[in-house]
Amino acid sequence: MGFLTNNNEAVNQMRLNWLILDPFWKILNNRSEFVVNYLTLYKPYSFEGVQILADNNTTFKNFWGNYLEAVIFPYGYHDYYEPRTWGLVYKKPLYYNFTWNLGTNTRKPFRLLTTLFLMNCPSTKIPGIRSR
Repeated sequence: MGFLTNNNEAVNQMRLNWLILDPFWKILNNRSEFVVNYLTLYKPYSFEGVQILADNNTTFKNFWGNYLEAVIFPYGYHDYYEPRTWGLVYKKPLYYNFTWNLGTNTRKPFRLLTTLFLMNCPSTKIPGIRSR
């Protein structure tokens, strides 16, 4: 069972992963990932956006964790559900965000987790709703 926020979507994905499972230096394990998603509506076949994501998750020998993520939609995003009227589309311009998490040992009863999240905000001067 799952929760489907939007139906009528098709996602074409290319994913590259690089795993380091053997400890070295001060690192216990490491996972790096690069993902490109090409998003469309299923019917009618309409462009929604291209998402490019790169992330890295590192666990150190003291069991502290470090996570970095960068996401960009270089062509913006076409949201067909936001206008709530079929035939109209909300066109969000290029946007991106960065996330950095640093956490202490997960095996302890108390854990400290810090998060830094940066995101650009598209200009509100750009018209939001345009017809197809």
